Amino acid sequence: MNRALTYQLDTMMVRKPKRWDKKWRVVIFDIPEKYRRVRDIFRSRLRQLSLYQLQESVYISPYPCFSEIEFLRELYGVSFTVSYLLVDRIEDDELLRSHFELS
Repeated sequence: MNRALTYQLDTMMVRKPKRWDKKWRVVIFDIPEKYRRVRDIFRSRLRQLSLYQLQESVYISPYPCFSEIEFLRELYGVSFTVSYLLVDRIEDDELLRSHFELS
């Protein structure tokens, strides 16, 4: 409960650092169909955080967002179906760099 108050869910954002560390943050999930409503809300929150939808259940950001994702996993009770990956390289990432306005 204290953590929920800390984050103010509706205004939660990922902070953009001054310099990009050249790493990608990838969030992948497989929330079962019987939890469709939770899955849809979770997707909505990822978009709210400005993560880019790479595939249906794969979202990406160039900015550190582990704490925010961890909070959402716990809040929606989906920690066992959501993974956070820190990736050094993504093949053909020009579209992503352009989307996030990275050089």
